[in-house]
Amino acid sequence: MLHLIPKVKRLDMKEGYLLNKAIFCDTAGLDGRLVSMLGTLHSADGGTPLVFSVGEDAQDESYTLSVEEQRIQIAAPGVRGAFYAIQTLRQLFTETRVPCLYIEDKPDFAYRGFYHDVTRGKVPTLETLKTLVDKMVYLKMNSLQLYVEHTYPFEECRAFAERWGAITPQELRALDAYCRERFVDFIPSLATFGHMYEILRKEPYRHLRVLSDYEETHNFRWERMRHHTIDPENPESLGVVKSLIGQYMPNFTSDYFNICCDETFDLEKSGGERAGALYVDFVKKIISEIKARGKTPMMWADILEKHPETIAELPEDTVFLSWDYSKTVGKEKIEKIAAFGRPQIVCPGTSSWSDLCENIPISEENIARMAEYGYACGAVGVLNTNWGDLGNPCSLELAEFGLSWGAEKSWSVGTERGGEFYESLDHLVYKKSGAVALLKRIGTLSPASRLWNSLCNLYYNLRYGEDHQLYMQSTDAEKVRDGLLEIRASLSKQTWERDNYRREMMLAVEGMAVSLELFAKVSGHPIARKTDTEAWLRGYREAWLLASKESELEIIEEQYRFLDSM
Repeated sequence: MLHLIPKVKRLDMKEGYLLNKAIFCDTAGLDGRLVSMLGTLHSADGGTPLVFSVGEDAQDESYTLSVEEQRIQIAAPGVRGAFYAIQTLRQLFTETRVPCLYIEDKPDFAYRGFYHDVTRGKVPTLETLKTLVDKMVYLKMNSLQLYVEHTYPFEECRAFAERWGAITPQELRALDAYCRERFVDFIPSLATFGHMYEILRKEPYRHLRVLSDYEETHNFRWERMRHHTIDPENPESLGVVKSLIGQYMPNFTSDYFNICCDETFDLEKSGGERAGALYVDFVKKIISEIKARGKTPMMWADILEKHPETIAELPEDTVFLSWDYSKTVGKEKIEKIAAFGRPQIVCPGTSSWSDLCENIPISEENIARMAEYGYACGAVGVLNTNWGDLGNPCSLELAEFGLSWGAEKSWSVGTERGGEFYESLDHLVYKKSGAVALLKRIGTLSPASRLWNSLCNLYYNLRYGEDHQLYMQSTDAEKVRDGLLEIRASLSKQTWERDNYRREMMLAVEGMAVSLELFAKVSGHPIARKTDTEAWLRGYREAWLLASKESELEIIEEQYRFLDSM
């Protein structure tokens, strides 16, 4: 079989094979973005002629690709389609022998995005983000968003942005340019209503909280997910939001701006029957600011789903982002937004935020259902989310099944789970047969996929005498720990072409084993130690700093060392 992600719409196999995988292309008059991408293929003066026929349609992403023994031809209505044809050719060239064939292809969704959290624990380096874009492009994705609350040097939080790590204006502008050259729309995403915890917990902005007298716990990770919402009735609030938008927007050339406005929990608690009206009135003011600056607004749809009577009050071009990350997600939320005839993007998740490794049994089902429901309801796209929640412990490498499966389902929504997709993922992404099966096993071993959450909460319970929920029991910890260490031992003897995936998997399963031993120890069900906390932390720090800024790494280290000392 041929290994292609995403699956193409039409594939006609022909007799014979390409005689020479080196190419020769006369690039005179060819779009520079195509020329740049051709640089990823081996070229030679005596190579196989690669001929382009590209129209002037600026938006059409369809293409045809013909491979003959001594000639390759790409035809597309516009440069975008030709660009994606090159991605298909790049994948074909990973085969030992490239068969002669004819491909017709186009995407099922116009919008095919990835959403990455750079706020809650881990701020990636610019090079890491460029590598992420390269991976997205290879899989024909065309939009990137980064979730930002306080990890940018806003005037309102410059002092503590440095403590948590920040992505700089220079980095954002460089990434924006990098994305433009690869047909990726880099869309700004900024918390402007809920999730303003770090700004609103400090002077001079504390008085702008909806719950002004709220006494927070020491567990800041949960606190900043649940609090604070800015007070829509305080006349100063809109000025703060406008300031944040004004500082952030100039770093991007996208025509869109995601104002977020999700999970305004504090307003829901305090607003009573007025909550819906207060919410939509403030959102309209934020949207007016966005539109005054020439941008089209995007926003999460969770609060609107609770107050559907307010949807008609928002501008018709507002793009609603409908999210649900559960394995058993239903169609009802998507249908509710679709009934209003508004542009909608469905947002599944990688399920990487509850442990050191993504949980494929959850994400695979979630992403498939959300894409299929969205397609049936006329959604314009899929925005696959990769959140950080409790410290963002998982590496980007170990969220790549979810990224790839989201890319697959947003281009070819009818692709079935497993089978050919797994084989193609092993071949194209992990470069190792059986890698997907191993990742699925790790996800199965992770106890209820809430080990990380429970360990974090246990730390705050013991250190500060608080009472946060524990989601797992430690009665089977020894068996699970041994299974994880068996995987690590097996990986240590293997050789992978892309060794960073193997090393990240080894680090993750060892960390999960450490976590299980510590959880069992301090929760009254101790098991014999087979891991070394400090040795693992040294490896984790090294891997973290290869891809990210220091960010909240020390907090994770302190948590493990405290539990180890108990």
